[in-house]
Amino acid sequence: MTKNNIKSGQLVKEQHLNTLLRHLILDDCTTRIGLAKKTGLTKMTVTNLVNELIQNKLICETGTQESKDSLPGRRPIYLVVHPEAPHIIDVTIGRDFLSVSRVDMKLNIIIQQKIKLSGENLQSFLHKIESELEYVIRYKPNDILGIGVVTPGPVDAENGLIINPPNFFGINNFNVCRYLKDKFKIPTYIQKDGNACALAEQMYGKGKNIGDFIYFLATQGVGVGIITNHRLLNGRRSSGAEIGHTCIDPNGELCYCGNRGCLETFINQNAVLAKFNAAFGKDFTDFSQLLAFCDADAEGEKLLFRSLDHLIIGLINAVNILDCEAIIIGGVYAQLSDKYFAYIESEINNRILLSGYKRVQLMRASIASAQQALGGACTVLYHYLKL
Repeated sequence: MTKNNIKSGQLVKEQHLNTLLRHLILDDCTTRIGLAKKTGLTKMTVTNLVNELIQNKLICETGTQESKDSLPGRRPIYLVVHPEAPHIIDVTIGRDFLSVSRVDMKLNIIIQQKIKLSGENLQSFLHKIESELEYVIRYKPNDILGIGVVTPGPVDAENGLIINPPNFFGINNFNVCRYLKDKFKIPTYIQKDGNACALAEQMYGKGKNIGDFIYFLATQGVGVGIITNHRLLNGRRSSGAEIGHTCIDPNGELCYCGNRGCLETFINQNAVLAKFNAAFGKDFTDFSQLLAFCDADAEGEKLLFRSLDHLIIGLINAVNILDCEAIIIGGVYAQLSDKYFAYIESEINNRILLSGYKRVQLMRASIASAQQALGGACTVLYHYLKL
């Protein structure tokens, strides 16, 4: 057998191992029979590959029970992620917080550290990350599969760079992946927040069975992730999908990007809070306070409906360009009650180019809006499982 044939055989085997592990971790396919049906591999091949995964302490056997995959008179042996399987470290960085989490391959949080960030420079910023990472890494003896870093965009995911997010501690073209990999000797990956959240929803949430969707994340800024044909749309350097910087009013407010009337200037949390504080003489500091006020005040409710028009315009533009099946809303707008969601969905479907021909679903994020830490872990799994 030639060296090329050997390499080719090893590559095929690795692909099959990744396929089985992907179904075990992401699809809850937990029997050898089920894996054979899912993958189309022979039962003998599945058995041999499963034995290797067991030997490597990635999975282990558990009890038997009735299953739709059972043969008459036999109960299948179930497979689960091994308790000693490698863990994943998530580093999620916002403009005012740092979250460092250790999770298993099923995204169960083992330990999570959260601290506030304020007035940081690069040195103090890195010191806090290192301190929290050292504690979380030492917490358990399991190997670490990788570190996944999530930050506001723009980032260069291919080269590991935080490029120049606005109001982000003065960081400019910093290779955080190289820095952390050199410090901790652990593979490190980065993804912007919108993409990371889209991956989390695709792998574990409402996007699992949707081939084309937009994940829309609005907090102090706007982040977007796009899944098309079941794949993350990365762009040239994973810094595309900046729908927040599409212009919806050329005479609008000056955006930090240098252009006027960007969608983000109308719909980010701080802009909406400022609008309501000025209109009603309030001092809202949190979106949930604003929503509670609108629930009790008819004029507040009217203003909120009008304020959603900018969001709707941005989403209509995105749907007309991408022709997606669904929009998943995360961040502060995920807190909107059903009546607002129904209004947004209705307006989008009445005003898109294909109105009346196909309907776009609007959904609340099921995972990533509650725990952005999942996005960092999913970024590691995305690379490890070669999705």
